[in-house]
Formats: sequence, structure tokens, C-alpha cells
Amino acid sequence: MRKKILGLVIRIGVSAGIIAYIFSKPDTSFSKITAAIADIRIPWLIAALLLYKVGLLIGSYRWQILMRAHEIPVSYRHAVGLNYLGCFFNNFMLSLTGGDVVKAYYASKLTAAKKTEAATIVFIDRMVGFAGLAVMGAVGSLFAIGSAKMHSAMVIVFCVVLAFALMAVVGFNKTFARKFGKYVLHPKIREVLKRIYEAVYFYKDRRKVLLGAFGLSLIVWTGLVLMNILLAKGLGVDIPARCYFVFIPVINIISCIPITIAGWGLREQMYKQFFGAVGMNSGVAVSLSMACALIMLAWSLVGGVLYALRLPKLSAHEKPVTSSQ
Repeated sequence: MRKKILGLVIRIGVSAGIIAYIFSKPDTSFSKITAAIADIRIPWLIAALLLYKVGLLIGSYRWQILMRAHEIPVSYRHAVGLNYLGCFFNNFMLSLTGGDVVKAYYASKLTAAKKTEAATIVFIDRMVGFAGLAVMGAVGSLFAIGSAKMHSAMVIVFCVVLAFALMAVVGFNKTFARKFGKYVLHPKIREVLKRIYEAVYFYKDRRKVLLGAFGLSLIVWTGLVLMNILLAKGLGVDIPARCYFVFIPVINIISCIPITIAGWGLREQMYKQFFGAVGMNSGVAVSLSMACALIMLAWSLVGGVLYALRLPKLSAHEKPVTSSQ
């Protein structure tokens, strides 16, 4: 327990330290950043807000179809509620994916017979989302070949794509799974790992489901990129769209490294570094990052309300599945 508390304190310190460092610079001072965000033109801000909301709704549907592929019934209302809940807890946990733990906990309560599968699907959903993010970044990089200023971001994207390809090969290889399982001595842990692997392997013969989820991921991430473009225009900045399609995937991937709270500080530094390389003013880059983060925070508060109301919970006509398939 002490180690967990110490780790949390360290990560809060890292986030606070990076943000303090950013605000200590004249061109990215707190007053300049807040003034820039306050001056974002309203039409662009409203469009960005609505676009992120659409992304949340599409992401909820993606998780729902993955659950239903396992014959775990979940209504769209619950899918949206759990998605909001995960987003809310992302604000207070490590990196940008900490809320998945809470979401997985509640997802497991939707079924009595497939609790491990239901929880695992939350993380499968996240991995499918990251795969879409990496591929989108790779495609965007193809339009940036020859640009030395974008070289480092392109290298990161292609390394992540390669990692996902390797994970897919290993994930759908039962021979590897059996060999790995022999080294897990504890029977309960072995059984849990077995059920997790089966939940992943399940999709090998259901490629249409995975492709559908992957396609929805591309739509969600495209929406996030467009949200950044809209906010940048609201800030009075106009740089080539290909920069966003390369940098946003990389920044989101890096921000998921669990060294900060909800990516704060690390994300802002990455915006400053990558977008600054293509001519965006440092103050504008940090303002863009924080404006995006504040939009995510605003919508995630809906999840906080749901949690306070003890939602999502099963209604009378939505009972957990009790039979094993």
C-alpha cells in the first residue's frame, strides 16, 4: 500500500513539475496560456466540443459490439455510461488509460459466467483503439515523408505499428500460449491468464468484428485530430493537416506512459515539442493541448455524475448472463 501511495505521489510530482516548468517560461506563462484559451473563438470551440462527444458515443458502440460478440448482453445506455465512467477516472489515475480498470470492474458485473472475459474485453477495446491510432499515424506519415522536422514522430509511429503486428502474431498463436503457460506455476493465475487469452483468441475467427471495431477506431481518432484542428483554428493557427495526423497519434501514445497523472504535463510538453518543430508558437501549442484536455475533462464529468448516482447498474430487465457458452 505504501509503495502504491509513493508511486502516486511521484507521478503527481512529475506532472506538477513539468507543468511548473512550462509555466515558468515567458512564452508559455500561466497568464498567456489562460488568456489564449479564453480567446478561442466560440464557433470553433462548440464544434470541437460536439465532435469529441460524437467520438465518445462511437467509442461506446465499439465496446458494445465487442461485448456482444462474446454473447454478453449490454445495452447501448450501459455502454455509454461505462465509457463516461472510464473517462472520468482517467482524470485521477495513471496515464490516460487508468480509468479502464474501473470500467473493467463494472463491466465484469454485467455477467455472472463471463466476468474475466467482460473485464478483458475492456482492454481489448483499448488495444483495438490504439491499433487504429497507430495505423492512422502511419498513414499520415506517408504524406510527410521527406520532412526532417517530422522524422522523429514518424519513427515512433512505425515502431508502434511493428509492436502491434508482433502482438497480433503472438496473440493468435496457441503454441506460444501453451509454452508460456507452463512457466506460470500458480494454478489460479494460470486459469485467469488462460481465460484472458481465450478472450483474445476468440476474435481470430471473428475478423469481421475486429475489422468493424478497428474501423470505428479510425473514425474516433480522426474525430480527435479534427477536434485539434478546429481548436487550432479557434486559436488563429493554420498549419498543414498532415502535421496533426502524424503528431496527435504520437502524442497520445506517449501520454499513455504511466509516469504522470492523466498525462498532464507530459502531453503539454509533447505538443510543445512536436508542433513547435513545424513552426507553431510554443504558447499556442501548450494552449491547444490544454484546451483539448479541458474538453475531455468537461465531458468526463458526466461520468462523475453517473458514478455519484451509482450508475451504470443493471435495470430490472437487464440481468447478468448466468450460462456459460
